[in-house]
Amino acid sequence: MKMKKITAFIVAILSVLSIVSFAPVAKVNAAQSVEFVQSFNSYSLSYVTGRFTTEEADGYKYKATDAAEFGEVITGDHVFSGDVSKTYDIVVLNGETEVTTGTFGLINKTEDGSIYYDIENLDERANYEKLIYNKEDGADATGKLAGKKIGDSFTYPDLEGLLVSDHFAYATLKSNLTLYYAKPKSTTFTSTTSKSFTLSELGTYSYYVLAKDPTGTEFTIDTDELELKVGALGNGWYNGNDLVVPVFTFEFTTISQPEITISEKVEEGYIGLAYQDAKEYITIVAENEKVEYTLYYSATKFVEGDDWASVGVETVEATATDISEDEDYAFNSSTLAFTPQEKGYYYIVVNVVDGNGIREVAVTYSIAVNHEFTEVKYNTQFWKYNWLSMMFLGIALLCLIGIILIIFVKPKEEVEEEVTTVAKK
Repeated sequence: MKMKKITAFIVAILSVLSIVSFAPVAKVNAAQSVEFVQSFNSYSLSYVTGRFTTEEADGYKYKATDAAEFGEVITGDHVFSGDVSKTYDIVVLNGETEVTTGTFGLINKTEDGSIYYDIENLDERANYEKLIYNKEDGADATGKLAGKKIGDSFTYPDLEGLLVSDHFAYATLKSNLTLYYAKPKSTTFTSTTSKSFTLSELGTYSYYVLAKDPTGTEFTIDTDELELKVGALGNGWYNGNDLVVPVFTFEFTTISQPEITISEKVEEGYIGLAYQDAKEYITIVAENEKVEYTLYYSATKFVEGDDWASVGVETVEATATDISEDEDYAFNSSTLAFTPQEKGYYYIVVNVVDGNGIREVAVTYSIAVNHEFTEVKYNTQFWKYNWLSMMFLGIALLCLIGIILIIFVKPKEEVEEEVTTVAKK
């Protein structure tokens, strides 16, 4: 009987210890008179110490307000357990000195307004917008739009420093964000829990981000009670004149402009002779491009400088004559072959539009035509100088034919007639 009582007592002791060991825990997120959520443990030491005004510290301790002694030193990944019905003191250790720094308690639910945008931090907002386009100051990281093309994904920059909470570290908020984005010419926003969306066309994109309560599923900021407009503080959701949720916008244009390279080596053409070398001097680098070629004629040569391939287009189109549709020139828009009909200078304008709708234009250097093509007839006077040789060659051929006949053709053999003797009577 005693043995059973002892066993039951031991089981009870172990049960109590197991309950204490698995009590809800949370990392410290300390500040003066601040409440904290019981169930989350994503608070880092830098987040905790950032709430203190002390310049230097060797460590931090906490204790329940009714406890006699402070607990262990808080380290970077420290997790503490506590009772939501109690409050706690936090102290900073400066050498051997302990100074009470703040008091906090544990709560079960996020309070209204505890997650919000730090709208008044204009410098932080300006730096955030730089991350979309430009290099971050003092860093090598490029903007989010760098090198993007149609079909690529845009991932919005991290909102740490703008989207803040009295109860949560940003690492906790980051896993409970919802993105709302609007494509060019769209009047509605599309929601996604992803951190990115596809750049499907060129133009102006808009987006904003809302945070959910980590202890539940509802949004901490309810835009149903706000108005979307452009106000004194920019685009966003407003409560009267107060900006509550900023809307960020950016202009997306393709980074890779079509490139047209024109070689300066252009050979001379001739009237009446098809010129077929123009395409060899044109190089196009573009994506999903559509190319149009136009043939121009000028009686005089234009001044061609270093930038002629690009700046010469306007000169040619304004001064020269478009002969692309003239049947006499037989201009082939695929091979760029054409047949000059008169002396002068010929130019081919290259018009490229890539798959993103970006246009680039260039013009070839002049194709000079100064002479008419004539066919030279060559009189060999062969018989004048070779008649004797040809006569002996003919005699030799006749002799050869005779020899062949003698060898292969036999003379016809004679046939003897049979004589019948008639007997005399």
